[in-house]
Amino acid sequence: MANVVPFAVVSPRGLLPLPKWPGEIIAFSRPLLGRHVWDRVSSLPGVHTMANTGVMKLLSTQDRTRVIGVQTRKQTEEGHAITTLQADLVVDASGRHSQAPQWLMELGYKAPPIETINSNLRYASRFYAKPDKEWQSLFVNGRHPHGHAGFILSVDHER
Repeated sequence: MANVVPFAVVSPRGLLPLPKWPGEIIAFSRPLLGRHVWDRVSSLPGVHTMANTGVMKLLSTQDRTRVIGVQTRKQTEEGHAITTLQADLVVDASGRHSQAPQWLMELGYKAPPIETINSNLRYASRFYAKPDKEWQSLFVNGRHPHGHAGFILSVDHER
C-alpha cells in the first residue's frame, strides 16, 4: 500500500493535516506476533517444542553452581508425565508470573530483587471492523491536565 496516510492525528483543536508517506506502518495483534515468533523459532534446527508441558523445577550440578536442565510435567489424557531435560542454557520467558525466583531459592540462592517500573501506561484493546477512511490508523492526542490519549490501529486483516 504505497502513498498512503499512515495515521491521522486528532488534537484538542481537531484533525491535523499529515502528508502521504511512500511506505506503510505495520501493526499487529499480540496473538499474531506470538504465532509468527513460535513458528519461526520452532523451525530452527535444534529447537524442539513441547505442547501441554510446564517446567516444575530447575536441575543443577551436585554442588548447585550451575543449572543443567529442567524437570517438566506434561499433561496427558491419563494424567501427567514427569520428564527431565538436560540443557546448556535455560531461558525463562514466562513473564510476570515466572517461578524462577522460587526455583532459584530451592537451589539455595537468594531470590533476585524485584524491580518495578511504573510507566503509568494503561491500555485496553478490542477489535472492530476498520472504517473506510483514508488513514490506516488514528492517534487521539491527550488534553492537559489528564493527558489521556488513544490509538486506533489497523491490524490483522484490516481489523
